[in-house]
Amino acid sequence: MKNLRKFNIKLENGKYKNILLILIFSLTFQVASATEKDFTLGKNKINLHYPKGWQHAFNFLNTPLTLFGPVLNGRRAVVSINNTNIKDFSFNKKDLQDNEDNYKNGRLKWLKKNKGKVVRFTGYRISKWKNIPEIHSIGYSYTIKNDLFLEKSYFFNCNNELFNISTLMTWEQNKSHGKEVKKILSSFKCLK
Repeated sequence: MKNLRKFNIKLENGKYKNILLILIFSLTFQVASATEKDFTLGKNKINLHYPKGWQHAFNFLNTPLTLFGPVLNGRRAVVSINNTNIKDFSFNKKDLQDNEDNYKNGRLKWLKKNKGKVVRFTGYRISKWKNIPEIHSIGYSYTIKNDLFLEKSYFFNCNNELFNISTLMTWEQNKSHGKEVKKILSSFKCLK
């Protein structure tokens, strides 16, 4: 209690007012620079981190929800969120790993058609996010002309419905916005 009185006295005398004002301003700025946002996708409601400067669109190219990062060199990082209407999907690890070859073949066919080259495949993985206990993911990186692209797909159940999130960005966008994308993904929350 004695220390608390000393703190109050110092504040009243003005010695620490500037520090307190700076602290309050910085906390307010951090809250104002990003927010949590709720979205409704069909019968599902989700919540996620929504960085300042990002935009969203419903049903863009038949994707229920697409998040667009700020423009960087004429392009934007993209996070596409799909609820599939598939109920109680059971992730059979063996079947999903077997599908990894189909995924690779499909990507290689697309790259050949678009005159691109694979850099590397990120194999099938199981992980978790803060609010989603089991995430299945796969991805790859590739070049088209002189640009390096990073693409990853995530699959998980949300309120007993299968969801798929795809991320796509260039290497430059990853350096600028990769942490924001990871924060969007890790903050994903299924609401009732």
